[in-house]
Amino acid sequence: MPKVSITKKQALALRLAEEEIDVVCIQETHLNAQHRFWIRGYQTFRLDREGHKGGVFTLVRNGIPAKQTEVTTKGTSTAEIVGILITCDEIQILLYNLYC
Repeated sequence: MPKVSITKKQALALRLAEEEIDVVCIQETHLNAQHRFWIRGYQTFRLDREGHKGGVFTLVRNGIPAKQTEVTTKGTSTAEIVGILITCDEIQILLYNLYC
């Protein structure tokens, strides 16, 4: 049987489904504004780096109330940070995904 090659995105989607993962944070995405990126069943929150390399995204399973929050950095920080506020019942979780 020939070996089937899959992309990193396909491998991620497969792992998310197999492990029933609700939230995942990825760094060094190497995406830019020209890249469309989504995985069925997940909300995507991302911050791309200008130029090459770097970048972060957070995937939150659909049905989990989540919204991106503003993150401010002091000085000339080159950190890429995505803040996500997740609300479950009456509990709020503030999650930061960062690359620096």
